[in-house]
Amino acid sequence: MMIDLMIGIALAACIILITRIKKALTWSAAFLAAGMLIFISCLSGFWQAVFLVGMYMAVFLVDMFLGTKMEQATKGIHEKGDIRNHKQILANGSAGCICILLYKIWGEPAFLIGYYASIYEVMADSIASDVGVLSKKAPRDICTWKKVSRGISGGVSVLGILASVIACSCAGILTGMVLKWDGLVVLVVAAAAYLGMIADSVIGSIFQEKYSCTVCGMQTEKKIHCGKKTVVSGGMRNISNNVVNFICTVLSSVFAYLLTILV
Repeated sequence: MMIDLMIGIALAACIILITRIKKALTWSAAFLAAGMLIFISCLSGFWQAVFLVGMYMAVFLVDMFLGTKMEQATKGIHEKGDIRNHKQILANGSAGCICILLYKIWGEPAFLIGYYASIYEVMADSIASDVGVLSKKAPRDICTWKKVSRGISGGVSVLGILASVIACSCAGILTGMVLKWDGLVVLVVAAAAYLGMIADSVIGSIFQEKYSCTVCGMQTEKKIHCGKKTVVSGGMRNISNNVVNFICTVLSSVFAYLLTILV
């Protein structure tokens, strides 16, 4: 317990230091992420916290290397900036923390598998979005298959899908090797994470609130564009990207739980 706590604190300190130096997280987001790491490490052991840091760092490194190109490709579309806030950390990390708590209470391995599926869904979705906007071909809406602007929720590309499959597979294999899982468990984690990512695109396409600029006509996720208020052009009110992300991390955990029971 003491070793897990100490490692959790060390990992939390590293996250705060690195993300603040690179301005990847706000102060509130950095401390919230640190708190989640300590919580997870204390309740289920430091390996779970180590892999969570690995997920954070994978997304962080992709953002760092592709940041400028992604900004250019999605300019004027996203409401969120480069620096992530506490709402995004809550949306992406809450399901994993809930799984760890349930695992601590009941000791059911399916909850731990659900934890990994949720954090790897976040990684796969982020990498798919970041890499996908660099595709030479315009993305298509996953539900209508019509071409959409780069960076719009619900849009998918071959490049983004390929990146997400590789991310899910590598993460699952690495976790399985360290935790000595059998191949079936690795497959469940990767499949559940990938299914959650697909659900993210579907829910983002149908339900996430989208806007159109009254000046230039661009479809965007911003409420202000070209200095004017945008008008709602799709989705449901108050269903933001953070809401969609939270729903899909929960779905990934549920998928993993059900698959674990079925197989």
